[in-house]
Amino acid sequence: MTTATPDEKRREEAAEHVARRRERQRRSVLVLRVDVLDELYAAGAPRQPAQPTIVDVAAFFGIDSGPLTTLVRRFGDEFREDGWQPIHPDKPGCDLWTDEAMLRAALLLDTGVGAKSEVAEQIRYHLGCGRLPLAFSISDSRLAQCARLYEKAQTVVGDVHGDQGPAEIWRDLQDTPRYDLQALVIALAAMVPDDQQGVGRYLCEVSTRPGQPGSRERGLALMIPRRTKLLKRRRGRGVEPEACQPGGFAATAQR
Repeated sequence: MTTATPDEKRREEAAEHVARRRERQRRSVLVLRVDVLDELYAAGAPRQPAQPTIVDVAAFFGIDSGPLTTLVRRFGDEFREDGWQPIHPDKPGCDLWTDEAMLRAALLLDTGVGAKSEVAEQIRYHLGCGRLPLAFSISDSRLAQCARLYEKAQTVVGDVHGDQGPAEIWRDLQDTPRYDLQALVIALAAMVPDDQQGVGRYLCEVSTRPGQPGSRERGLALMIPRRTKLLKRRRGRGVEPEACQPGGFAATAQR
């Protein structure tokens, strides 16, 4: 095993220092996007008080205060830059958190102290530095929802192949919330056996050119309308878009 020379160690330490500095700079830019918190509040997350303490922040993330205490100790300079104060002006014995400090905690909880938080995952996703967090359940209520979804998928299959046709199905689905559409896509795809012959045969038949190159694509083109600016969901007058609707929504920071 080769031992690194003093010069090599210094270069490695210098490279690590530069990497840590860049990560800190990146976090300092991301924490300015406090509007992300409004997106979570609009989606149902409990709104924080005007001057939250570590207890409030821990409850928001669904964790105990221990990991947050560790983060503040390890990254104190960063949190102070965000406006975090060790002494709350109105609550003796408590600290004071800001929105920026909460976002920094969300960025550091996983990598900094190994704490798991679904809310922190959602924040990292909205900030563009994490994958979309997914949660699954097999509770009785969830199974009942999936049973209705399966029935809906079967109905769609029958209607597309039946008298109603794909055009009417498209119109019926026009105002369907994005989550319901994604769930329907997964259900329909799961119903198709991919280890049997004949997958795509119906598309070839619809194309009126079965057996010819490009018949599947032609079939889809005849079943799915082309994209236009008119294919947007209607929203009643004065009704604000909800988080579950396609494309999300524009959130304005309220501070």
